[in-house]
Amino acid sequence: MPKYTFLWAEENYNYYELSSILLNYGIRSQKRWGNGINNGITFGKDFHAEFYLPDEELTREAENWYTFLTNKKKWNFYLQSIKISGDGVLSEIKKLIGTDLLKLNAEQLWELYDFYGMKLGQLFNCYIVSQPHRITKLERKVLQFLQEKGIKDTAHYFSVLTTPPTKIIFSPVGNKLFTGSFAELVGKERSVIDKTLINKEMYHEEKVRNLEKQTMLAELKPSQKIKRLIDILSILGHERFKMRFVWMPALYYGELFLIEFKRRYNVNKSKLRAYDTPELENLIRFGKKLSPKVISVRKKGLLKHLKNGTIYTHEGAQAQKILKTLVSKKEKTKELTGMVASKGHAVGKVMILSYRHSKEHSAKIKRMQEGDIIVTEMTRPNIILACERAGAIVTDEGGILCHAAIVSRELGVPCVIGTKEATSCFKDGDYVEVDANDGKVRKITFKEYSAKKHDRGLKAEDRAIKMDIKLNKIKKGNIFWFNQVEIKDIPTVGGKGASLGELYKIVNVPNGFCVSVNAYHQFLKENDLDTKIDQILGSVSINNAEELEEKAHQVRELILSRELSSVIKNKILENYRKLQNKKVAVRSSATAEDIPTASFAGQADTFLNVSTEKEVLESVQKCWASLFTSRAVYYREKNGFEHTKVLISVVVQEMVNVNYAGVMFTKDPVEKKYILIEVVKGLGELLVSGEVTPNTYHIEKKKFEVIKKRENFRFEVSFLADLSRIGQLIEKHYKYPQDIEWAIDQSGKIFILQSRAITTL
Repeated sequence: MPKYTFLWAEENYNYYELSSILLNYGIRSQKRWGNGINNGITFGKDFHAEFYLPDEELTREAENWYTFLTNKKKWNFYLQSIKISGDGVLSEIKKLIGTDLLKLNAEQLWELYDFYGMKLGQLFNCYIVSQPHRITKLERKVLQFLQEKGIKDTAHYFSVLTTPPTKIIFSPVGNKLFTGSFAELVGKERSVIDKTLINKEMYHEEKVRNLEKQTMLAELKPSQKIKRLIDILSILGHERFKMRFVWMPALYYGELFLIEFKRRYNVNKSKLRAYDTPELENLIRFGKKLSPKVISVRKKGLLKHLKNGTIYTHEGAQAQKILKTLVSKKEKTKELTGMVASKGHAVGKVMILSYRHSKEHSAKIKRMQEGDIIVTEMTRPNIILACERAGAIVTDEGGILCHAAIVSRELGVPCVIGTKEATSCFKDGDYVEVDANDGKVRKITFKEYSAKKHDRGLKAEDRAIKMDIKLNKIKKGNIFWFNQVEIKDIPTVGGKGASLGELYKIVNVPNGFCVSVNAYHQFLKENDLDTKIDQILGSVSINNAEELEEKAHQVRELILSRELSSVIKNKILENYRKLQNKKVAVRSSATAEDIPTASFAGQADTFLNVSTEKEVLESVQKCWASLFTSRAVYYREKNGFEHTKVLISVVVQEMVNVNYAGVMFTKDPVEKKYILIEVVKGLGELLVSGEVTPNTYHIEKKKFEVIKKRENFRFEVSFLADLSRIGQLIEKHYKYPQDIEWAIDQSGKIFILQSRAITTL
C-alpha cells in the first residue's frame, strides 16, 4: 500500500469542498492542462483541509508539469487562463454582492451558488499549477546549473535569480483579510460580511531595479534554456501571489451564501460546514437536512480518498484511522532540514500559528514577544505583521515561490521552508535555533538559548557598516544651505541633508538648502500639535492595522490642515528665491534615518520638479506629514521611539537638467574586484523603477578600464573614468564602499545626488 506525504494545510475549507479539491487536481486538471493526479487524499476537520499525495504521484507530477511549463504554447495558454479566471471570479464577487439573496427561489439560489463555485474552481485550478511539488524539476535544473558553475551559496543565488521584476507591495491597512484568520473573520455564527472590502486595495505593484540579479546573470551567462527556467519561476511566483489576492476575497464573500442558507433553512453555519456536496445541493434545492447523528460523527473529520480516479468517502473515527494508516509516520527528531528562503540565524521561543487551529491566531499574536520564532504550515497575509516581529520563520510547506519565501526576503527575516513537520515536531514555548544559512532547525535547551540569544550568527561583513561619528547638537536656525552643514549635523538636518552637506564639500552636488528640524518643531509648538499627536497615537495598537491607518491618517490630516506661520513661510520662500525659482526636488530627511540603531529611510516622501512658491510650501508640509504614515508609526512603536521626539528636516535642492543618470557601486556586490556603473538616458527614476534597461559597465579599479559591458545605447567612455575617480574619492572619504546616485547634465557636468554605505557586501 503506498504511503502518502503531507503537502499542505489550509483554513476556511468546508466538507462540501473536499471533493472539489481532488477534482481540480485530478480530472479537471487533466481536461484543462493535460496533466492530473489519479490518487490523493483530502482530510477536513475544524474548518480546515489537509492535502496528501503518494510518492509515485509526486514523481509523476514533477515530470509532467516540467514538460507543460517549458512548452511555450502551453505556458502562454496558462498565463492567459490566469487572467481570464481571475477576472471571472472578480465579476462573480461583484454580482454576488449586488444580489439580494432573499429574493431568489431555491433553484436560482443553487444556480448562483454552483456557478460561483465553478468560477472559483477555475481560478484554483490555475493556482495549483504553481504548487511546490509541481515545479520541483524546474528548481532542480536551475540549482544543478549553479552547482556546475561552482557557486557555493546556491540558495542565495537561486533566491535572487528567481526574484520577479515587479514587486508586490501589501496594503494591509484597513483590510480585514490581513488582520484576522478566516476562522476569526467568518467562523462565528453571527459574523458580518463587509461588502465594501472589495473596494479596498490589497496590494499594488512596483517595478524594481534588481542590480544583483542583473550582475549574477552577466556573471553566469546561462543558456537560453536555463534563462527560460529562471524566467518561468520568476513569473510563477508573482502570478501565484496575485491569484491569492483574488482567491481570498472570493472565499470571504462566499460566506454570504452560508448566511443565507442558515436564515432560509434554520441550520447553523457550523453544521452547514459538515455537509458533503450532494447533501448541500439537497438542502438548497429541496430543504433536506442532515440528521444530528451524522453531524455528530463528522465532528471527528471527513476524508476523501481519490483512488485510481474514483473518490471514496470516510467519516468520523474511520476517517482518522484511514488517514493514520495511509500517511507516512513521522519520526521524532530534534533537528529538521528544509530549504533556505531568507538567510540568517536566530534563536528564540516557538509560537505555533497552525491553520489547523487558525481561530487562535489573533490571541497568540497579541501575546507574541519580539524575536519569537513563528512555526506554521505556511505564512498567510493575516500573520504578516507577526512576521515583521519574528526572530525567524519556519514552515512545513513551501518552495521558493511560496508566500513565506517572498515575504521573509522582503522583511529580512531568517526563514527555512519545506521542513514538512515543524508544526508537529515543535510546540508552543519550545526553544529552537534556526540556521537559515544551512536550512537547519533544531530544538535547544533554555541554557543553550541563553548562551546564544545575543549571538545572531552574522559575519561582520554582512552587517550594515555606518560611519563612527559623534553627532553635533541641534544648531539654532530654520534654514541651512548645504555648505553650512556636515555629516555630524544629522540632528539638525536629518540623514539626507547631512549627507548632501558632507558631499558638497568634496564633489559637485546640485545646490540647495535644508529646512531644519527647528522649523518643524516650531510648527508643532505653534499649533499645539505635539499634545494632539500624543493623544491620537497614545493608545494605538500596531497589531490592529485598521486602527493604525485611521489614527496615522488623522495625524497627517491634522498637520496638513494647519497654516505655516509667516516667520517659517517667509524664511523658506526667501531662500527658495535665491535658487532663482528653478525647478527643485523637495525631499524628506528624518533625523533617525541614518542612525546605526534605526532605519527610517524611504518611509517619508519626495516631490520632484516643484516649480512654484506655493508648491514648495505645500511640499514641505507634505514631507512633515509623511513622518506619520502607518508604516512609519508602526516602526517607531515597534522600536520604542516617541513619535514627537523623532524630528524631520526637508531638503530643497535644484533639479539637474539631466542628460544621463545612474548608480555606481564602488565595490560590485557580486564581483567585488570591480566598480559597477549603470547608466540610463534621462532621469535616474527610470532606472530605479525598472522602466528601462540600463547600460552596465564593470570597471577596473586602478586604471579605470572597462572590463565588461552590456550596452543598449552609446555612452562616452570618458564619463566612466571620471565617475570611477569620483566614486573612489567618496569611498576614501567615508572609508567604506558606497552606493552612489549620480547625474550628468546637458553640458556634460557630473553631479552627485546621494551616497550611502553598501549594506549587501
